[in-house]
Amino acid sequence: NEELSNKEIRQAISYAIDKQNIVSAIYWDKYYIANFPLDYGSYLYEDGKVIYEYNIDKAKSLLIENGWEFKNKTWQKTKDYRTLKLSFNLVVNFTSGKRLEVAENIKNSLEILGIKVNIIKANDVTYKKYLENKNYDMILTGKYTALSPNLSSYFGEENLANYNNETAKQILNDVKNIREEKILKEKYNNLIDIYKEDMPYVYLYWNRSSLICSSELMGDIKPNRYNLFYKINTWYRQ
Repeated sequence: NEELSNKEIRQAISYAIDKQNIVSAIYWDKYYIANFPLDYGSYLYEDGKVIYEYNIDKAKSLLIENGWEFKNKTWQKTKDYRTLKLSFNLVVNFTSGKRLEVAENIKNSLEILGIKVNIIKANDVTYKKYLENKNYDMILTGKYTALSPNLSSYFGEENLANYNNETAKQILNDVKNIREEKILKEKYNNLIDIYKEDMPYVYLYWNRSSLICSSELMGDIKPNRYNLFYKINTWYRQ
């Protein structure tokens, strides 16, 4: 999509999607907000490092700064004697749990910003073809992240978004042979910075890991898929 090839539009979309509303209204706060594929307990992610928080005013400012004008209830821009408008298709598998509700929520959020969204409701077979052929403007999908970090499907060759960044690819290649924790963290933080600038994806939420414990156990109890005993050094018995 010509418009979505501009990172400023992708950044504006990221600001306009209210992840907290999705998690609260659709999943009753049983999910965590996600910002990056490693932000759910991986030691390679700097805890609390927020990528984009919901901010409609910031989203509008980004569009205005990049030559877009809100006119006749839509964002418009003249380029090469053509009038461009921000209007996208969003593909969703309507048989996949609550994802249709999530798609409707995203549609509403973006239309508050002034970006029109048409939801394409695909069955299992058609949805799979969309993913395989990458024949979509935007698609709502889910992915399992391995315990051993491998972000090739996001930033490597033949990734989900046809995203191409040579520096990101080099980082993925470098980390294969690095064992020092400090250097690994530096590399992955560089990758996070690249992602924050380019925003090829908008990560939405993680399903929670659960821990059954005594009511006497206190502290920052946040089990995750990487470590059931995450932050155990803060736990104590009441």
